Amino acid sequence: MKSVTSVVNNEPSMTDALPQGWTSICLAELVSARKGKKPGATKPGPSRGFVPYLDIRAIERDEISSYAEAASSRLGSIDDIFVVWDGARSGWVGLGREGAIGSTIMALMPVAGNRSYIYRWLQSQFEQINTNTRGTGIPHVDPDVFWNLEVPFAPLAEQRRIVAKLETVLGKVDACQQRLAKIPVLLKRFRQAVLAAACSGELTEDWRGERTTDSTEDTDNEASVQSVVSEWASEGMPELPKTWSWGALGEYGRCFRGRFTPRPSNDPRYFGGKHPFIQIGDLPREGGLVTCHTQTLNDEGLVVSRNFPKGTVVIAIVGATIGNTGVLAYDMCVTDSIVGIDTGTPEGNRYVEFCLRHKKHEIRQASYASGGQPNINLEFLNPYPLPLPPSPNNRKSCGGWRRCLLWRTESRRGFRRPRRRWISSRPRSSPKPSADNSCPKTRTTSRRRDYCSALELECMHACWYVQCRGRLQVAFEVRPPRDEGQNGG
Repeated sequence: MKSVTSVVNNEPSMTDALPQGWTSICLAELVSARKGKKPGATKPGPSRGFVPYLDIRAIERDEISSYAEAASSRLGSIDDIFVVWDGARSGWVGLGREGAIGSTIMALMPVAGNRSYIYRWLQSQFEQINTNTRGTGIPHVDPDVFWNLEVPFAPLAEQRRIVAKLETVLGKVDACQQRLAKIPVLLKRFRQAVLAAACSGELTEDWRGERTTDSTEDTDNEASVQSVVSEWASEGMPELPKTWSWGALGEYGRCFRGRFTPRPSNDPRYFGGKHPFIQIGDLPREGGLVTCHTQTLNDEGLVVSRNFPKGTVVIAIVGATIGNTGVLAYDMCVTDSIVGIDTGTPEGNRYVEFCLRHKKHEIRQASYASGGQPNINLEFLNPYPLPLPPSPNNRKSCGGWRRCLLWRTESRRGFRRPRRRWISSRPRSSPKPSADNSCPKTRTTSRRRDYCSALELECMHACWYVQCRGRLQVAFEVRPPRDEGQNGG
């Protein structure tokens, strides 16, 4: 067999780089070719005189969509190698089979060498062929590039050994791909399991058992630290840990609806400014941080919309995305098809988003039961049951249920020494921080700190568990809030 020295893309021949006994041969010398053509007649099903029409789908997936008249078609065989000649997938290679060759397919019949060896080598050249096509509209394989490709031609016995080894290795690759394809489903199930455990108290069961508290304090907390429970919450609800209880979403946080009053809603005179604006389609499908927006409002649009602050929990209440949730990564204007929820603390907001995300399908099913266009409203969300960790029993004694300690975490790796900052919903009547930025050391304040911090600490532990205990970012990446103290107050 004669060795051919050719130049492809101005590169020298590969002959000198080949193992001993190998040679470099131009592809045109190794195969004969015949291009498929459009048949004279086709039928949707099998019929006498008609054979399967071999388009890309038939070759790749073995899905026969039509049958072509054999007499007016060019026929392929199992000894062929099929190459996609026209279209976006130009250069894709498949093994031959019996049938009518499609009009976008080139059939190659090897005249020398092992068919499987040439087939595998052509597969390795897909990028070279696909990125060097010709044609301004529909791309086509460039014959000058294709037929001048140099094939590293090994002795026939070695070709067979290479093919056998390739089949073994690629079989393992295919098995790995099949396993990897199952990972997104497994991760989704695992994420749901983590959310279910976090929202039922099981995730922090070990942590609660490790807490060492004074017996008097336990008795005091048992009598005083419990959430405000709705009338229906004590009947028919799943069992929770001893210190947890069921409460209404509207009692744990404030629910408020977005706004965008202009009609039609796409009136261009309100858009194109500096204020980020989101709609239900911008909420992440799997929940988590809302980190981007697709539209902006000008100052006129800001007047007719409603701005939600950073950290607000948002949930879609209409359309096919009902129940999709998120936490705003920065201030955004929000349409009236979204409801915002604010508990007063970042940890509480993240905990609510976890719970609502876990109940998304249940919320969605409830919206379908109402009849007509699926939707939910504040009347649905305010009394929605929420599993609550320990919280103040007496609002007055705690100075308002949103007055609490905001625990800051200095490291994403775990709970190190936390910093405290006193938060008050009533600045005038609340005790002022002392010089060291801690709460006044009075008996009343100490009890407030114990009662109010219990909820925050447990919520924070549940939300940060995947990072701080297991380091598994299952739900979404939660970045630790910046401490004002680090920025000079």
